[in-house]
Amino acid sequence: MEDKKDMEEIFNELDAIISSTDISKVTAEGSGFEELPEGYYLSEVEQAELTVSKNSGDPMVKFVYKVVEDGIYVDEDGNNISLDGTKNRKIFKYYVMKDGDSFKRFVTDMLKFENDEKPLLEKEMLMSSQLINDCLDVLIGMRIYIKCTVSENKDGTEGRWYSPTSWEIMNKLEIKQ
Repeated sequence: MEDKKDMEEIFNELDAIISSTDISKVTAEGSGFEELPEGYYLSEVEQAELTVSKNSGDPMVKFVYKVVEDGIYVDEDGNNISLDGTKNRKIFKYYVMKDGDSFKRFVTDMLKFENDEKPLLEKEMLMSSQLINDCLDVLIGMRIYIKCTVSENKDGTEGRWYSPTSWEIMNKLEIKQ
């Protein structure tokens, strides 16, 4: 009998979600969520792990960020425009280590994590897989701005690139921490 009550509660919760959700613009081609617009997003590292790429089998570092404040778009005049409704969204960033260049990009981004405007991680801390794995644990809970850049692909679709951004750059843009 208790199982039935639990299912009834589940049905009620789901019906409440369904009745408050507009699905008129949902299509089979969509991903189920709107893409983040171009801008800067103060984000917190929720997950950082050393793993393997399912596509290539190469070593990969996976980051999951949670946007902790609505994003900011900086227009051509330098005005900060709030990107309302973007707080609590997730950003996924993957670093597939297939060669020296991809590893250099990873190191560059890791040096953007700062504490008192100094890199939190030193290059020497990223010189072995075990050290990288240990460093990733340190980054959990850290906050960093992620820049979303939107570009047009050859097929006319939009591509999005997510790049950690140093506090130094954010201060130059006069975006408050």
